[in-house]
Amino acid sequence: MAVITILPMTMTLVDAKLFPVYLLIWLMFGFSLTAYADFWFRWKLFKPYFKEEEEGHHYVDTEPDQYAF
Repeated sequence: MAVITILPMTMTLVDAKLFPVYLLIWLMFGFSLTAYADFWFRWKLFKPYFKEEEEGHHYVDTEPDQYAF
């Protein structure tokens, strides 16, 4: 996960000539794409520990609300 986060930023800082272009890309897409890639990696890693939801069992709130406005 560190490689997913650090490598794009390192590649941006290495090329000083195109830094303004890379900065624009980072501000528009970079942070969200690295966060999505980290999430995807973690989801693949931890997915076996999540219980699959069954179709027939849904939570139904039968208690009335405690607050009346």
